[in-house]
Amino acid sequence: MNMPLDEYLYKLALQNGVEVSIENTFNGYTKYENNFDIQTSKGNYAATFLFAAIGKYSSKSFCNTAANKNEYVGVKYHLKSNNAKNEIALHAFEGGYAGISAIENNTFCFCYLVQASILKKFNGNILEMQNQWMAKNNFIKNILDESTFVWSKPEVISNIYFGVKKMVYDDVIFLGDSAGAIPPLCGNGMSMALRSAALLAPLVVDCFHKKNTVANLQTEYAASWNKHFSKRIRVGIWFQKLFFVPHFFSVSIRLLNVMRFLQKPLIRLTHGKSF
Repeated sequence: MNMPLDEYLYKLALQNGVEVSIENTFNGYTKYENNFDIQTSKGNYAATFLFAAIGKYSSKSFCNTAANKNEYVGVKYHLKSNNAKNEIALHAFEGGYAGISAIENNTFCFCYLVQASILKKFNGNILEMQNQWMAKNNFIKNILDESTFVWSKPEVISNIYFGVKKMVYDDVIFLGDSAGAIPPLCGNGMSMALRSAALLAPLVVDCFHKKNTVANLQTEYAASWNKHFSKRIRVGIWFQKLFFVPHFFSVSIRLLNVMRFLQKPLIRLTHGKSF
């Protein structure tokens, strides 16, 4: 497969008769007794099911969480660096952590997650926060000082919230980060998104073949989702809190280097079995 995963899945869907509407804006939906009327910029669609795979954010049309919690801000750069291409490095700083890894075209992706309250101390000025706060970590300072930034400005995502939401709300079924998001530290978000679809697909097929009811589908999907993901997300949030306290994190890493038998069991807490 010599193409990005999302492109591969898109083409696979087309090959299997899926109608894909691109450059189309979702405007809302109306729920009736047995179906949905979905409003878009290219017209309305009638649907038996409405699935929401819309990432970490809740559209105004969906109320999948009580409130959007502005807990974290994510920042991403592409840069040229002398960093080792065969390494993925993570560096902690107070209130956040940064990662750097090699990508295509001899460039690196440098991204970090920071508590929104930290950025607020610098009146939202990302450069000042990087230079005055994050650069207290010498590894991060070296990346900032010695790299050539490909982008003049970073990509910034705010209002990031990690935790379990609802798998079903108003008869809309949520998948991936829309149902619950794990911290990027665990490196397992994409796998969880794909698995949530794999859990849901056979239940939907059974409904179309009249082997199950929609109500049972919703109950079974929610139970299966929680069984596979809820514990992982809780553990991931706990791990992330360690990263936000660099000195405590450093001590923890030293202990794990001594007690290596604990490393794999800890990793397994945030990763499921292959499927």
